[in-house]
Amino acid sequence: MVMSAIPSLDEHLTGEAPMRNNVISYVKQNLADFETEEPNEVDALALSWLSYFSLPKQLVCTGAKIGELDDDKLRPDKEMYAASFNPKTSKKLFSFLRQSPRFKNSEIFRFTEDTSTDEEKQFGALCVKLKHDTYFISFRGTDASYVGWKEDFNLAYRFPIPSQKEGLAYVEKIMTAFPEAKFYLGGHSKGGNIAIYAAALLKSELQERIIGVYNFDGPGFPTEFQQSDVYASVSSRIHKYVPNASFVGMLLETQNGFSVVKSGNISFLQHDPFSWAVRGKRFASAARRSSGSVWLERAVNEWIKEMPVCERERVVNIIFSALDELDARDFNAFFRTLYRQIPALSRQYKRLDKEDRAFIGCKFERLKAHMRGKA
Repeated sequence: MVMSAIPSLDEHLTGEAPMRNNVISYVKQNLADFETEEPNEVDALALSWLSYFSLPKQLVCTGAKIGELDDDKLRPDKEMYAASFNPKTSKKLFSFLRQSPRFKNSEIFRFTEDTSTDEEKQFGALCVKLKHDTYFISFRGTDASYVGWKEDFNLAYRFPIPSQKEGLAYVEKIMTAFPEAKFYLGGHSKGGNIAIYAAALLKSELQERIIGVYNFDGPGFPTEFQQSDVYASVSSRIHKYVPNASFVGMLLETQNGFSVVKSGNISFLQHDPFSWAVRGKRFASAARRSSGSVWLERAVNEWIKEMPVCERERVVNIIFSALDELDARDFNAFFRTLYRQIPALSRQYKRLDKEDRAFIGCKFERLKAHMRGKA
């Protein structure tokens, strides 16, 4: 949810990922191909990250091996990595993936990206053929666009959201085209949420061909869905990873089936998985989530839960109506010009009609009360 709008801020604060052993060092060091060694959790993160890249249009219909995607065939960096969290480090990861004996012969195909303001949808996905009978479907998390963030906020009151439905249709189409193959699904942030939704809603004959589903710090689901039979049908194959100060991955989360990973960043910046520590072929485990993560999760989830669905929708619509009036057209621009946008938002608040101003003021007072533990 708090996704790729932060890349510029993250790079400004921390530069490249501070962990010496992270997903990039793993890609450089693991030389065994997928025929020799089955995919693991760190592979799944690297493959999930591929869907953040705005790849060449020919990959919509035809495929190409990762190692064959040389610079002449790619879009300019500003377009290629604009949607990804921390563009400079993302470019470095892609460079090593193209050189890696493990990844370079994997074939990318069926790349798609679809953003619609009218539908309040921001979706991206691709499929990677790892070996002759095994595929990985990767779903993009949220980019810097307001519509991408708006769809994330809509999770608080709408289920399913458009990207979840499109993700399910995408998986059904791919799996039907390759009836003998087995599949992994995965994604970072909202992409991980979409992967779980798609796996859970598949017809049983397709679902039984799912090997594993990877969710990297993605938000949860309404309680009713997490307690449903469809969720239970795939829950044993879900692998969720969150950093020890996770916030995004704990939103709407009611299950305890996740692994906690050490991160070299602080607070919200841990959402950047380049900061996650890797030991060998696994993530470095943290003993527990930080007290701040637990406190913030409880406060925000309780605040959301106490509001009727209609009030959640009203809060989201008021916030994004104000953002639409700013001169920053996406969250990358918003964070680059924060000094100018905060006063502008204050002016937008004062321009709200009396009823909306009272409503939004009341709701944020309730949030502050939850954060103080005095709700």
